[in-house]
Amino acid sequence: MSDTASAMDPDDAGVSPQDAEAAPRLSVGLLGPLTIGGEAAPAGLSVKAKAVFAYLAAERGAAVARDRLADLCWERSGPEQARQSLRQALSQLRRALPAAVSEQLLATPDVVRLVHAETDAAALEQVAAAADPAAWEAALALVRGPFAADLETGSPGFDDWAARERMRYETMAADVLARLASHRLDAGEAEAALDPARRLVALDPLREDGHRLLIRALAAAGRRAEALAHYKELERLLRTELSVQPDPATRALIEGLREPAAATAHPTSARPAPAEPVEISQPTASPAFVSLLSQPQAAPQMPAAAPRPRLLRFAAALIGVALLGAGGFAAYRAARPTPATAAPVLVVKPFEALSSEPETAALGRALTTRLSGGLSTIPTIRVRSAEASGSNPDLRLEGAVQAADGGALVTARLVRASGEVLHQVEFKAPPRPPVDMQDEILGRVGRLMTEKLDELAYPRGAPTPSGRQAIDIALTARNMANRGDTSDKVMELFREALRMEVGNMEIKAHFGNALVAQALNGGLPRDRGRDSLAEAMRLFDEVETSAPHLQMVVYGRCQALRALADLQAARAACERSRTLMPWSARVYKELGYTMLLLGVLDQADGYFQASERLERVGTIRWTWALGAGVTALLRNQPEAAGRWLETAITLRPSNRWYPLFAAVAARRSGDEEGTRRHLARFRDLPAVSSLDDYFENFFPAGISYPGSMQDAITALKEDMTAMMR
Repeated sequence: MSDTASAMDPDDAGVSPQDAEAAPRLSVGLLGPLTIGGEAAPAGLSVKAKAVFAYLAAERGAAVARDRLADLCWERSGPEQARQSLRQALSQLRRALPAAVSEQLLATPDVVRLVHAETDAAALEQVAAAADPAAWEAALALVRGPFAADLETGSPGFDDWAARERMRYETMAADVLARLASHRLDAGEAEAALDPARRLVALDPLREDGHRLLIRALAAAGRRAEALAHYKELERLLRTELSVQPDPATRALIEGLREPAAATAHPTSARPAPAEPVEISQPTASPAFVSLLSQPQAAPQMPAAAPRPRLLRFAAALIGVALLGAGGFAAYRAARPTPATAAPVLVVKPFEALSSEPETAALGRALTTRLSGGLSTIPTIRVRSAEASGSNPDLRLEGAVQAADGGALVTARLVRASGEVLHQVEFKAPPRPPVDMQDEILGRVGRLMTEKLDELAYPRGAPTPSGRQAIDIALTARNMANRGDTSDKVMELFREALRMEVGNMEIKAHFGNALVAQALNGGLPRDRGRDSLAEAMRLFDEVETSAPHLQMVVYGRCQALRALADLQAARAACERSRTLMPWSARVYKELGYTMLLLGVLDQADGYFQASERLERVGTIRWTWALGAGVTALLRNQPEAAGRWLETAITLRPSNRWYPLFAAVAARRSGDEEGTRRHLARFRDLPAVSSLDDYFENFFPAGISYPGSMQDAITALKEDMTAMMR
């Protein structure tokens, strides 16, 4: 139904859409406590009335069904009571807000809209996608605190949505701060780099690349003692929170500062060395976030390590991440040499809307923004905004969006300056909520485009008949390993491929990944598994000498380090992989498993859900479904665990341990019929390993797990053992 004056709900007393459309633009602050027109929200508004207003503002003028709003904020009430509560909230908004604002709130019996609202959250998205360093400065003023900071409603629907958005915007803020601090360091502006570096550390105290930026800025500004003291605090924080040491890059940085020559550094001396490679880390909300982002600091100070923010109580807390890392930037620059040729300049052109619906145009704008931000993380290209001046770009990414069967049909093309189309992707997204649809599109379109850019960075050369055959053999072997084949046949196929194409780096990269997959699948004896991982790391080292940013190698290293239980190094490698593959479900899956082993279960859950949102169909969905299921069991969420594990069982029906996990979930949730069904399936499948071996593969004994996590692991194994009797 259209928003017409005659269709207005009498309880809402709105004005006509025509009058509202002529109203001035309304400024709404969502990043921090809610503000309306630059002022704090009226004190008389209930938290749920403010939540309704914030949600409508975030929808940027789109019509929102009343049932959607009612379910978001009053899902524990019956349908009629929920709709009545919504009517009361809308009436409260009209009474409490200035007349000019309430006139922009349109309501019909079916939908509600807030027109002409401009939010700081939307502005931050534009900043995150910008290639011009001057634009990044705006982030310092835009971000006053976490998204919807004062809108904890107690309603799972709204609070889950707000948490996803909170993590998404905190990711964007952190990425822009990292970019700005790194840029200022490169420009020799050490003192100016301190502010964004401090704010980055406050935003996520466990993000090591932020600490490295701050330490470098302190050292470059002549504050060597403060830099060393900050490192000591970082050591204590990581030991307390994660039971780990700072990663090798951080330790190497500090060793350099401890050299006698470092003590003579002075802020007015020669230009500082380029900033440390910065890997994106998932931000965690911090109590210090608001204060450090809203005011300058007189002296470098570590945010208090003690209370880490309360673990988010819902499963999707960190999906926005991801998602998203998709909108974010990582100022990563590899220590190894980049390709000999200069990085080509890429422009992302605005996606054209081929349908008249406002939702189609909004989707096109969102995809343009997120593609620009995500692609700017890749060190083998330089992304420039379409509006920026300069010489003609070497490449452009362009596309179109149109409505299709309730979803969207997206076409994207990667084009040379000459007009040659290098790659074209078409994807039909089924009906989803707007952010979910964006994620699924990026999971397909963005991933394929980054793969093509990888090929441009490291040309494979003109294929020969024997070369094509060798690659086909390698891919066959890689797919066998991914499906769980641990036989010698996989190794034989790779050796045959390498005999046909000696020194082929693509085959070596596939070979290394297959070795890691075999080791992680748990079907190899321990000694052979260790040998496979050692051989994989040797292959990765060999390939990286000439292809330091090759996606397959960086991702394979992230997997291998996790299998070797070198968790801090694994996390850094996975974050580096995300800079190269910002929309890869597999990368988020690896981050999920790494955070699971580190005991940061809320982040693990968010990463697994990000994988699902990016790739809803695919042959390896079972890997993140299993991880999410086990994470939910450890978080004492048996119903959620059961849903994830059912997916893993459907996709990988031959693994006998998945039904046993599912039986534990069913028993813990009181589902005795489900318990019997899963146990019967477990007993019908042949045993290929013992529970002890499987658990050792999943939860390596050499890792020091946090106390509560160790208790949960022990309880899970005891339950599985009891059910096997």
